[in-house]
Amino acid sequence: MTNRRRNKTWIGLHVAGDLGPFTTWTTQRGKQAWMLKSPPKQIPSPGQVAQRAIFRAAVTSWWTLTAVDHSNYETAVVKLSIPFTGYNMFLSGHMRGNWKDVDQMAALTGLSLPHP
Repeated sequence: MTNRRRNKTWIGLHVAGDLGPFTTWTTQRGKQAWMLKSPPKQIPSPGQVAQRAIFRAAVTSWWTLTAVDHSNYETAVVKLSIPFTGYNMFLSGHMRGNWKDVDQMAALTGLSLPHP
């Protein structure tokens, strides 16, 4: 019989992140830890607001693509052994406003990788 480390779960789920008024994570020893969420100490800076808007636009743009387009992005990164997901590659191009890498991936794989 093997000795396996077991993480405690809540209602059968491994919970991490914000859940209602709590933040939860797993410690280095594999135990579930909880604490009350801390409110932000100050309002977001203009730079944070701008960066969040850029990220929101990139995610929205990803979800306007078809399932075939999503699949093509995922296939392209696998074919080229790129340590990204297709989603991350799309977001990277969108957020930097530089589609050169995506266009190069499309040329190398022969797949259609649309972008705005």
